[in-house]
Amino acid sequence: MRKTSDILENPPSIPVRVLLLLLAALCLAGRDPALLTAPRFWAEEMTVYFAATLEGGGALDVLTQAHLGYYSFIANLAGWLAAQLPLERAPYGTLAVAGVIQLVPFAIVIFGRSPLFATTGRKLLAGAVLLVFGAAGELFLNAVNSQAHLAVSVALIYLELTRTPAPGWRAALTGIAALAAVSSPQACFMTPAFWLRWWRRRERADLWVATVLTGGCLLQAAVVLTGGAGQRGTRFTFSEDVGEWLQGIIEAVMRYPVFGRFSDNHGWMVLLIVVAGSLAFAAFQIRVLRQGPRRDWLLLAWGVSLLSILTSLGMSGGDRYMMVGTILLGLLLMAAAFDPDEPPVWRRLAGGLLAAGLLLQAVDWQPRVAGFNDPDWSTWAAEVRDWRSGATDRVRAHPQWPGVDWSITLPPAE
Repeated sequence: MRKTSDILENPPSIPVRVLLLLLAALCLAGRDPALLTAPRFWAEEMTVYFAATLEGGGALDVLTQAHLGYYSFIANLAGWLAAQLPLERAPYGTLAVAGVIQLVPFAIVIFGRSPLFATTGRKLLAGAVLLVFGAAGELFLNAVNSQAHLAVSVALIYLELTRTPAPGWRAALTGIAALAAVSSPQACFMTPAFWLRWWRRRERADLWVATVLTGGCLLQAAVVLTGGAGQRGTRFTFSEDVGEWLQGIIEAVMRYPVFGRFSDNHGWMVLLIVVAGSLAFAAFQIRVLRQGPRRDWLLLAWGVSLLSILTSLGMSGGDRYMMVGTILLGLLLMAAAFDPDEPPVWRRLAGGLLAAGLLLQAVDWQPRVAGFNDPDWSTWAAEVRDWRSGATDRVRAHPQWPGVDWSITLPPAE
């Protein structure tokens, strides 16, 4: 029998890769296993995308509609699929689509051949980063926020293409990028990175991905310019003062990637530790920026974080806008920690920050879901039951926070 160290230090076989993907699926399902037996719609999943299908029109019409200020093929598909199921089971449609999309980043790491993910042990470590870094509760298993996971997939494709891929794998990665391009404005933010690298290296894989992402940029720009996407709220307008906004930008790349929300409400001692750790992380990033290697990874993380916050509602940002940059920075720490060419002091610093991030965000991983799935909220089964009994003509989605009304009117049940 092979030693455990041998297994971890060598590339995994195909059966092991499949087992790793199943492990990732089990970990995701275990974060909130109640969703498997009592699925729910999340906010716009029902009030926008599911409702758009109920309003009529063929599949082509539903799948090509733009909503909320941008176009998302994945969200449209999830809403359409949910409407094809019996009403009691409708949320399984959006849950299934969201689950598949959330597994895509893990599949890229597990089946990829980037030096960063070369061995079984490194794939497990990178999978842990994907699992807990920036894992905001509102991003968990809902189709309307799948755009963030698609953006993470495009960031991983950028890392994967540091090595020339086999033709079949290149086609698969390009297909994932194309899906992201028509579903995720965040993914489109990374288009310049692929064009710049293609200009330097002239690698065909970079050209393919850059081309499909450019198509996505043009599509999203057309949606914005035509103004026909029913955008809610106002973008490109400050909802808070400039000082708080700048603080949010700095935290997105200094504190949040390693410490998440750990320092919130934990007292002065924890705050001092977090500040010291954030300054150490800032020093690490400054060194990467000045000397490399992987300077482009760092600039990509900064750029996506900045653009995501700039294009958020009220330019106020929030956890869901920071996940892509957070994961990129976590993987940057991992790469530095394993790089034998890095000076020992910087390898140790990167390894320590990575370990701290994994530990602290793993501790906070489950609690972050709690605020987005209150057991006291009405279940979808109960909503449909009340509608069928004639007690109400409205059904509600999650979240059911005070003063928030995520609901739609259904015709009287027959």
